[in-house]
Amino acid sequence: MKKVLIVVPAREDGTGRFLKPLMTPGSAMAVAGFTREVADQLDLDIRCVIWDEHVKGPVRSDNLAGYDLCLLTYLTPSRLGAYRVADLARELGVPTIAGGIDVTGLCRDGDQDQLMEHFDAIYSGHLTVASWQRVLTDWRNGALRGNIYQPGTGENFEFVIPAWDLIDTDNYIFSAIQSSAGCPYDCEFCGVGLVAGFRRVHLKPIELLEAEIKHLLSGGAKFLVDCSDCFGANLEHYRDTVLPLLKETGIPWATEISIPLLVGADGESGLLQEMKDAGCVLVYIGVESLKEKFGKNKLNLVERTIERCNQLVVLVLVSLVLDCEADATAKSVKDTISQLLKLGVHFFQFSLSAAIPGTRLHAHVIAEDSLLTSDPTVYDGLHATIGHIASPQERTRWLKYGWRRVYGPWNLARLIAWTKTHQPELLPILVSTFRRIQAGASVWKRAHRTRQSQQTDN
Repeated sequence: MKKVLIVVPAREDGTGRFLKPLMTPGSAMAVAGFTREVADQLDLDIRCVIWDEHVKGPVRSDNLAGYDLCLLTYLTPSRLGAYRVADLARELGVPTIAGGIDVTGLCRDGDQDQLMEHFDAIYSGHLTVASWQRVLTDWRNGALRGNIYQPGTGENFEFVIPAWDLIDTDNYIFSAIQSSAGCPYDCEFCGVGLVAGFRRVHLKPIELLEAEIKHLLSGGAKFLVDCSDCFGANLEHYRDTVLPLLKETGIPWATEISIPLLVGADGESGLLQEMKDAGCVLVYIGVESLKEKFGKNKLNLVERTIERCNQLVVLVLVSLVLDCEADATAKSVKDTISQLLKLGVHFFQFSLSAAIPGTRLHAHVIAEDSLLTSDPTVYDGLHATIGHIASPQERTRWLKYGWRRVYGPWNLARLIAWTKTHQPELLPILVSTFRRIQAGASVWKRAHRTRQSQQTDN
């Protein structure tokens, strides 16, 4: 039997370790699913193990001992963590393969050489059964070293049932399913299209989604998050198959969706009512900015969306990129937050622009020579990494203001009281999420102070 360790590396600055993760590690579970399927086809006896450093702590030598292959999947802020694991594996003679959005983005930018200094092989793009057969065949034949793999011509996006049996869902706040991959939009800062294809949407076969949900329900799942990149992107498919399936579960769920799909171009149609009827209790919408030049939604449509969600008692989580406007100031940021709070937004995700490798934003800032740092650990939306009229220190203060304003004691008490009245079944999840947000903010503040101190010393 061959043993394969699939690692989800944590960040090297420590801000990602030992905080209860919000979402189950979907990419690692998918890699395990593809590995199992291909192993059956190649008649390989393989045992997969998932090691999520956010749950189990850093991978050490004794954790890698006895494994025949180490696979790594990660986002840009965890790149150095992935290098640490890969370098350790190389010392022990365990071959490594890395893939995911960061790897694909670096390859797209022509920066794959730095990856090959650490990994034996890399995979750029989306996994397919045929391409993964080529990878595992080379591994079996000892011909892995130095190869860059990608899907072959004509190999379309594929889904497998994620390896849910390899993780303990109690270690995560949310169990995340995925009914589709990809997004019909092409926001310049977004890295989704790097793997799924730009302006492409791929629908998971309903039989796979049904089997996945059935497994989670049998394990006692009380709440689901559909982490599709753009829920409802194919209206007919979602109306005819996905929504009836979610309704049949009888448990509440949440998802990310664009405003035009949620309420239609007129603000009165879309999927909102049908989603509510199927058990949806929270929607995550990317507003980013209230200025139509920067946001992809008209202000009156944003207002009507929030109004309708409140009428139907559906919680609203809005994302804002505080420095996406070139002329953003402390006053404009505070005014935007105040305006959305008055409209009735329940939750916010605040971030700063991050030029993820491979995105149009990254190419833009490189061309303008406005990238402030190449340190991947700060490409997390919580640090100023792109030039702006406001200093990095000032933009950090915007983030702190948003967190205090929205997640301060008074507003938390208001949200908890609202939930008790309208969605009491969500109260335990809400409290767990708030605790995770507060713990994460505390860790981030400590790491930020440490980084500032180190910069001062230098």
